[in-house]
Amino acid sequence: MVNELVTNSLKYAFKGRDSGCLTVSIRAAGERRYSLTVRDDGIGLEPGLNVSSAGSLGLRLVRILVTQLHGQLSCSNGDGSEFRVDFPEGPNS
Repeated sequence: MVNELVTNSLKYAFKGRDSGCLTVSIRAAGERRYSLTVRDDGIGLEPGLNVSSAGSLGLRLVRILVTQLHGQLSCSNGDGSEFRVDFPEGPNS
């Protein structure tokens, strides 16, 4: 997941720019839950992009991996883009 989300940011977010900021973080999000965030300050997502049905191989792979983790994927678009995956600690959670 991290590889796909970082690769997408590096590939698309900073077109026409010499620099940018990409942040990857993971934090506890409650008891036995975690939140993984990949955020950039690039051009943002294309208008109307529906991440839950996007056909690109990378985003399909991310959705499959999120499902395997019993997690939830969300994204936001503002000053760049942010993808967040919330998931439980382990397979029996």
